[in-house]
Amino acid sequence: MVALLTALFTACIAAVGAWIAYNQYEISQANLRLALFEKRYAVYRAAQEYVLHITQNARVDLNSSNAFWRETSDAPFLFGDEIVQYRDRMYQNGTQLYTIDRIPDDGRQAAAERHLELVNWFVAQYEEMQVLFRPYLTFHNWRAQTSIIARLVSAFRSLG
Repeated sequence: MVALLTALFTACIAAVGAWIAYNQYEISQANLRLALFEKRYAVYRAAQEYVLHITQNARVDLNSSNAFWRETSDAPFLFGDEIVQYRDRMYQNGTQLYTIDRIPDDGRQAAAERHLELVNWFVAQYEEMQVLFRPYLTFHNWRAQTSIIARLVSAFRSLG
């Protein structure tokens, strides 16, 4: 009888240990997803700030372009190719806008149409950015974490 109780007690301790290990695993996975979200959101915010700066001023300065590039330099490691290409296009359009703004007054009239085109492109990026970044920044893909006990109770209820 004592041997049976010892074996049962050992099995219970093993089950509790397994349950704790599993919950630790789920917590670490949630922390990983949260850390990834925070890094991705920082890139998104840098892009938003860059667009906001350009659309408010209808021009770009070298400091904001450099800050944008620096703050989004992790994008290739955090996002798919579509975001990296979008970031590159945003930087290139900002560089073009910067170059047009440096044209002397006598030649600026010829570039005025391209300047307006670029500013309008940046204005349109408020919505475009949300569409492109949304799949990487939504929480609805994070499955609800339920404890193993709740899952076992649910499984036993479905049997009966």
